[in-house]
Amino acid sequence: GDLNIMVAPHYYGTFLITVQISDNGGTDFGGMNSSLVTFRLNVSSVDGQPAFDREGELIVPEAMREFQQSFSDFLTSIDLSAVPPPQRDHGRDYSFVVVENSNPALFLDGPHVSFPSGGIKFTLRPFANGNADIALRLIGPDLRNAEALTPVTVKISVIPVNNAPTFIVPSELLTVEDGGPQTIPGFVRDIRAGPADEGWQTVYFSIQESSESPNLFASPPIISSDGTLHFACAPGQHGSAELLISAEDDGGNEFGGSDVGVEQKMVRLQVYPLPRVVDVNPRVGSTLGGTLVTIKGMFFGSIYSRGVAAAEYPVTVDMGGLACNNVSFVSDTELRCITLPGFGPQDVTVRIEQGEVSRQGTGVGGFFYSSVVYSGKLGSSRGFLSLGPERDLLPVMANGTASQQTPFVRTLLDVNKPIRALATSGGIIYVAGAFSEAGGAAANSIIAFDGSSASGLAFGTDGIVYALAIYQGVLVAGGSFTKTYQRSGGAVNTGGLAKWDGER
Repeated sequence: GDLNIMVAPHYYGTFLITVQISDNGGTDFGGMNSSLVTFRLNVSSVDGQPAFDREGELIVPEAMREFQQSFSDFLTSIDLSAVPPPQRDHGRDYSFVVVENSNPALFLDGPHVSFPSGGIKFTLRPFANGNADIALRLIGPDLRNAEALTPVTVKISVIPVNNAPTFIVPSELLTVEDGGPQTIPGFVRDIRAGPADEGWQTVYFSIQESSESPNLFASPPIISSDGTLHFACAPGQHGSAELLISAEDDGGNEFGGSDVGVEQKMVRLQVYPLPRVVDVNPRVGSTLGGTLVTIKGMFFGSIYSRGVAAAEYPVTVDMGGLACNNVSFVSDTELRCITLPGFGPQDVTVRIEQGEVSRQGTGVGGFFYSSVVYSGKLGSSRGFLSLGPERDLLPVMANGTASQQTPFVRTLLDVNKPIRALATSGGIIYVAGAFSEAGGAAANSIIAFDGSSASGLAFGTDGIVYALAIYQGVLVAGGSFTKTYQRSGGAVNTGGLAKWDGER
């Protein structure tokens, strides 16, 4: 009466079993030789655990930007054979869940593991690196006590990759001729070797310099690691240069990293010239001021010398610290102004106001404030010309008595014979006599002197000039001469009286 039953592997549940019992008595005359007996058999379930694994860790480089990464066959040996067939038949409804992530800061999304392929996908946080232990569990809809299943831990390693250095520089740098050695801290700003984990690296800079002024630098530009720019322009040099700046760090380029800046930066260096004062006309003016002066020179205002084009430029002129009135810009080579009252010889300074690159140029002793022109004799024969007064030589009162010091002792012109006559007009001093030499140059009895240099009136006269006068704007000369010598056309008979209109 024993019943022996073997249950198929992984099957469980309630089964109805019907047993037929028969004998050998036959069924004649309506007899029965068998009967059916039904009973219920309960087979208890014993849950099996699905199996999966990962051979070794997953190693990926850190991300430079935000994007989703995926890896097929991340998990291997996914095995559901231990799961009873009823649940196994629902395998399409199984899924992997992340039970624990030891380093969630590595990820912006995921990781997600798919079933049944075992592939993984995730989005790394840009520039983040490190290790993450990911505990996974495979669950299904009919798998009871899924929480009791032991999770499988896999490892994802995000290795650091060197990022290219970045920096910011101005597009333009302005400086001034003869500025000496230049040190500009903070010229390069926001220097970054990469994200925060690359803060240990050092950034180095290199400069490719190109210029149409090949002698512009005495010391070429260099940039230190802290972003300080150093250079020195050669004396007397001006112009522009283009500086192409590159950055490199010492983080290496393993695993596709970059230690060289992706973008080079161009800086235009402009070295503005100092204004030059070459000539002042007239060089002599009244101590009362009011003289209209023309200053000739260079670099008073132009695209090259100022960087901008304009009809008028902010420029000032002073005579020994005394500002000129009504300064007018004529061209890059000419300015005009009206003098204020002053005394004696003064330097003429042209100043260009342009913020941090303001600059100036000076003509030493370029203008002489004079109220008196006088001449005299040196020794037995030579003559001289002087102007005055000069502030530092004005008489000084001591105990109520004027000193014997004379304010008229500045000798501006030396001639080889005494001067006989003087006249002034428009800042020009006309000097006449019997001399044949003035200021070291040949002259025939009459010259024009502008306070700095002497020039002959054509080729002078053939005799002594005793008198000079200005009549209706024309210089008139009288003396014992009989002829004047023109620059062209030869000699003109005059009979001791001649005029000079500026040309002849």
